[in-house]
Amino acid sequence: MRTVFLIFLLCILPLTAQAGPTKHWGFESYASFRGGKTTGVLLPNTGGLVPGLRTTRAKSADAMPGLFYSMAKLGNTLVLGSGDEAAIWTLRAGKLRKATALKGDLIVTRMVKGPGNTLLAATVPEGRIYKVSADGKATLLVKLPSAHVWDLAVLGNTVYAATGPEATLYAVDLASKRATKVWSVKEEHLLSLTVDGKELLVGTSPEARLYRVNPATKKGRLVYDFPGNEIRQILVDGKILYVTANQLTYRASTSYATSRYRTTRTTKSHRAPAALTAHPKTVFGRRSVIQGSGTLYMLHPVGTAEPMLNIAKGYFTRIQLQGDQLYGADGQSGRIYRINKKDFSGAIVVQTDERQVLDFILEKETAGYVSTGDGAALYSLSRTRGAEVSYESVVLNAYRAAHFGNVLLKVEQGPLRVETRSGTTPKPDDTLWSAWKPLAGLRDLPSGLRQGGVASPSGQYLQFRVKWPAGSKATLKSIQLFFTPENLRPRITNVLVFTGASGGFNGAATQSDAVIPDTPRMRSGDVRFSWHVLNWDGDALVYKVWIKKVGDKIWRRLGRKLTLTSTSFTWKAAFSPDGVYVARIEASDAPSNTPGTELTSTRTSLPFVVDNRAPVLTGLTVRNGKVNFSARDGFSRIIGATYRIGGGKWATVLPQDGLFDSMQEQFSFTLPASLPKGRHLIQIRVMDAAANIAAFSQEFTK
Repeated sequence: MRTVFLIFLLCILPLTAQAGPTKHWGFESYASFRGGKTTGVLLPNTGGLVPGLRTTRAKSADAMPGLFYSMAKLGNTLVLGSGDEAAIWTLRAGKLRKATALKGDLIVTRMVKGPGNTLLAATVPEGRIYKVSADGKATLLVKLPSAHVWDLAVLGNTVYAATGPEATLYAVDLASKRATKVWSVKEEHLLSLTVDGKELLVGTSPEARLYRVNPATKKGRLVYDFPGNEIRQILVDGKILYVTANQLTYRASTSYATSRYRTTRTTKSHRAPAALTAHPKTVFGRRSVIQGSGTLYMLHPVGTAEPMLNIAKGYFTRIQLQGDQLYGADGQSGRIYRINKKDFSGAIVVQTDERQVLDFILEKETAGYVSTGDGAALYSLSRTRGAEVSYESVVLNAYRAAHFGNVLLKVEQGPLRVETRSGTTPKPDDTLWSAWKPLAGLRDLPSGLRQGGVASPSGQYLQFRVKWPAGSKATLKSIQLFFTPENLRPRITNVLVFTGASGGFNGAATQSDAVIPDTPRMRSGDVRFSWHVLNWDGDALVYKVWIKKVGDKIWRRLGRKLTLTSTSFTWKAAFSPDGVYVARIEASDAPSNTPGTELTSTRTSLPFVVDNRAPVLTGLTVRNGKVNFSARDGFSRIIGATYRIGGGKWATVLPQDGLFDSMQEQFSFTLPASLPKGRHLIQIRVMDAAANIAAFSQEFTK
């Protein structure tokens, strides 16, 4: 018994450990347990694991058919209808045998209780209804004009048949065996049928519509148009109806020779093809579902259809109501679900190895039967007999070598056994993985939890398995498995430095020099460091920053009193000596590791300049309408110069060579010809790459 959905919870705990931080896998919710392999274990959607029904596969001396499509109980005998080879089978005293072969037919589609100690069985593609006795002997009751009889319902002395491919409802008098047409609709198939008082409820395909038919007046009315392309089954619960609507897509499969029928691919709008349709050829084609989805609805008297359970990848084949619980079989996952009709809480109650559960009978979740396709099988269900009740988790991945520690269990109402195994491959292998071992030192804690140690050796992968002894009713509410992965060193990949007005020296992107603002702000002198770090194991990291002048031997730590956890730091360098510096950044995973086991890495920046002095302007002259001057700086490149006359607007001045590309530049420019004669004041500002601005002024006469 299997499931293939993979999900688990990975949480980090702030506990000390030998290497990396302590982590754990936590299982409590339905979603977290759902991915495991279950054998007789219920998975309530409220969480946890509950021991459920044990399965026993029935054996037969006769060759098994392709599938068991329908079943019903008659006294102590279970009677089954098979497919791929239509026949009646019986299970008595644990023995499965073929009682009657129904030649010419392909599938026994439905079996219902008939008059006396008999059953009524419907077939396709010959449109027959048989009367079946407790020993499995079948005698023909009637052959209907339609090819496919999909469902039957008995009302008094009449059996009603839902048929296709002309979507017709027939009434067959059980005494006279006479069939009469009651009602039809312009669709292909009447696929489902049930009695509601003196009326009948009918579900169709491919329009997935629900009709209410009065057999006395032979009139029907539409009750609800459901999404999908078939209504598979209808149940009546007082004034409430339960309806399963599927959306299926088919592909052609094996063909079987008959005298009248084959499939056609008829579609309407966006809907998938119907199941089987009449055609005047000589081949009857069977199609298999390649994909589908299904929804169980609660239909209220006011006409509101409330979804109770949706199967996104699968479809409903059969539903059953017992008290407050609805049970639904899935034709694609091998599961039977339980849904509470009051609060819609649910569980997986049965999981089979076969993909298709086609029919089932449950008796208060203490006994029952399940029949399957995708390989015909019949399972009897029991609380005490059959396969061992167990749950095997998905493979848990620590993503690197890990040491496994304790396991915490929350268990109610009885004993259970928990085992683990570990390995270094993602797929368990008996030759590469360790053997299953029970938890060591299992004991009860004052908190009400149970604790035991993982006896499996260290590794990257771990699995756990839960087993329930015979008679145990224990509920596993939650399980946590703790582990410590080997520590990985954090890696600083690069350090960026941003200084002054022109940014830093790092990076290859094109940059533009800053423009001297008309109203300069006070220069901060800050130098900002930023770095990138690779932190493979997600440890909490702290950082340290040192600086020194190029050529010095002693590093000076910045922010010594701070705990740096971000990947940037600003150095207030306004009052530091000018010069060329380098910075060193250290990353440490000490917060997540025991002292002595932490790992560090460092990286040094490219050299950068600290320049707190403004440029110097020399040789300023104003003669014959020409202005000349020089500007130089001790550590930074000159990046801008502007001037203005009196209170006019600031204008940009370029060096004589047209480029701001050195620490000393020569300037020469002509005053505007429109400048009036007289005495004037010229103001000049020069800025270096560290955003230091020098301002000069001088009077001149034109």
